[in-house]
Amino acid sequence: MRRKLINTIISVATALVLSACSQQLLNPSSTTAEADERAQTASTDRDAQYDGIEFAAFDLDGKQVSAEDIFGSNELTMVNVWATFCGPCIGEMPELEVLSGRLKDKGCAIIGVVCDIYGTEDTSHISDAKSIISDTGVTYLNLMPWETFDDTFPAMYVPTTYFVDRTGHIVGEEAVGARGADDYEVLVDSLLNQ
Repeated sequence: MRRKLINTIISVATALVLSACSQQLLNPSSTTAEADERAQTASTDRDAQYDGIEFAAFDLDGKQVSAEDIFGSNELTMVNVWATFCGPCIGEMPELEVLSGRLKDKGCAIIGVVCDIYGTEDTSHISDAKSIISDTGVTYLNLMPWETFDDTFPAMYVPTTYFVDRTGHIVGEEAVGARGADDYEVLVDSLLNQ
C-alpha cells in the first residue's frame, strides 16, 4: 500500500514537471504571495484596459509592434508565454505552428512571448530564442516581454497561454502546461462560439 502511494506521488510530481516549468526561476525574489497578488490585480484590471491591453513591444529582430496591431486584426489571439529553459514549452512549439495555420482560416492568430528575455540588450537569450524558433520551425510572431507584461499576463508557470479578443480583452481561462494543436483548437473554438 505504501509503495502504491509513493508511486502515485512520484507520477503526479513527474506529470507536473513535464507539462510546465516554474516561472519562479525567472524571478527568484518574487514570492508566491506576490505572484498571487499580481494575478488578482491583473484579473481585476483586465476590463479597464485598452479598450483592452496596451503595450509597445519588440519582436526578436527589434521591430516595434503594438497591442492594437496584433489583437485588433484577429478575432482571437493566443498569447503563448514560454521560456528558453523550458522543455515543455519548446516541445509544444511544433504543435503551435500546426495550429497557427489552422487558426488563420478562422481569423485567429498565435503570438509567443519569450519571458526570459530581459530587454533588447539581452543578446544571449534573444539568440537562444531565435535558435529554438528556427529548430522548431515556428513562423508565428514572437515578442520580448514589455514593461507591464507581468501585470497583464501573470504566468507562474510556463508555458501558459492566454486568449485575447480583438478589442484587447483577455477572455476565458489561461491554459497552463503544454498541449497539442487539437486541444488548443477545442479551446479556441469554444471561445469563438461564446
